[in-house]
Amino acid sequence: MLFGGLLLGLAYDLIRAIRRLFRTGKLLTALLDASYCLVALPLAFFILWRAADMALRPWMLGGLALGAAIYFAGPSVFLMRAWMALLRAVRRAAARLGQTRLVRWILR
Repeated sequence: MLFGGLLLGLAYDLIRAIRRLFRTGKLLTALLDASYCLVALPLAFFILWRAADMALRPWMLGGLALGAAIYFAGPSVFLMRAWMALLRAVRRAAARLGQTRLVRWILR
């Protein structure tokens, strides 16, 4: 259960990094949060279901929440920096790619 919470926290940090780097507005922020919920809910259900051999128990939600709390209290700060660095590198590479003759010719 703890691992599932850590995994969901890591996925949420990716969305947080995207929102910070691209300074998304309210609409895009809402869409990103909704997409996270649409992915995280089935993933959480699957994790809970597989861990208990198809028998969900209420205390398992606590383990999932504890895993997320541990993630956000500890490694989230460091991994958020890593996400930001990765996304900045991707943004720079995309900007450089957009300046090439081939891409400008294709997009004209």
